[in-house]
Amino acid sequence: MVVVLVIDVAAGGVDRGKRDDIDEEDDQESYFRYMEENPTAGLINDDDDNIEYDEDGNAIIPEKKVSDTLHV
Repeated sequence: MVVVLVIDVAAGGVDRGKRDDIDEEDDQESYFRYMEENPTAGLINDDDDNIEYDEDGNAIIPEKKVSDTLHV
């Protein structure tokens, strides 16, 4: 962990110092704030509810439409 003490000399010296590790948000804190604000971020949208299954639990795949080519 790195602690940075910024001293504002123009404002009057050491008593006006600022600790960046406490006062500013770091990467981990910003990640947790983002996850609180966006609880569904990163979740996979599973909207494939129209799949039919047989009695054994196997997926029934619909037949694909086959188009015949024209021979010239």
